[in-house]
Amino acid sequence: MENQNNSRTETENPIKKDSGVGPIIGSVIIIILIILGGLYFWSYTINKQKSETPNQEQKVEQVNSFEIADPELAQINNELNATSTDNIDTELNQIDAEIDAAIE
Repeated sequence: MENQNNSRTETENPIKKDSGVGPIIGSVIIIILIILGGLYFWSYTINKQKSETPNQEQKVEQVNSFEIADPELAQINNELNATSTDNIDTELNQIDAEIDAAIE
């Protein structure tokens, strides 16, 4: 009798033995597709940000080409552009030496 019950359950539920593999493969495929979609979207937004933001040299050129309407500000800007900053380190070292000499 046990043999008959056993054979009956095998014929009624033959899908139960292999039922775990199909959904797992389907889930893995869906997860891979979601990850690939996320990576595509992420790279798209990074490339879009890079193309929209100007680099530092472009910003400097924009500021230098900007015309100043106020004559006072234009004069200050001209003085700043004419100021030489090549010897700042030397001048700062001399100032430090003079301060050190005055303290001693």
